[in-house]
Amino acid sequence: MPEQPDWKPLVQVLHSDTGEARAHAIPVLARYFNSSAQVRLEAAHLLATETHPRTRNALVDALRAEVSDKVVRDALIERVQRDSDPGVQRSAIQALSELLADAAVLDALIGATNDGDPSVRYEAAQALQAMSQDDRVGAVLEPLLRDDDPNVRGGFTVSATRWSSDAGVPMKKS
Repeated sequence: MPEQPDWKPLVQVLHSDTGEARAHAIPVLARYFNSSAQVRLEAAHLLATETHPRTRNALVDALRAEVSDKVVRDALIERVQRDSDPGVQRSAIQALSELLADAAVLDALIGATNDGDPSVRYEAAQALQAMSQDDRVGAVLEPLLRDDDPNVRGGFTVSATRWSSDAGVPMKKS
């Protein structure tokens, strides 16, 4: 039986006192994600408890390749719904947009269209447009055409050309 790669010291760095040390260890540790569910689990757990935004963002980026793993997907949904850093939220939205939409992902993205940060609203709208033909999506996206932030309105209006409306609710064209 081949010897397991020695990733355990890297996991120990994830418990370092400095966010910078944790952030630097993550890309190296990510090399082991596809071969070790335990490493993915450690990283997903750290994502839920990490206080340093740069480290959370590095974790989201590293876990992106494993987004189809349920534990990873759930950790990313948690970051969309509860992270205090808009950059982390946007990265998690981008990672989730690579999945086929399921109810939990759609709910998280729909909720993000009401976020206080316009960049998060915009990113959620873009992801929803790209990934879903769910009937709820058109009704959720329509109010963003009148968003208070001109960047949300402008960016959304440009990509909304793929949507048509016969009954006042945009629906994705086939």
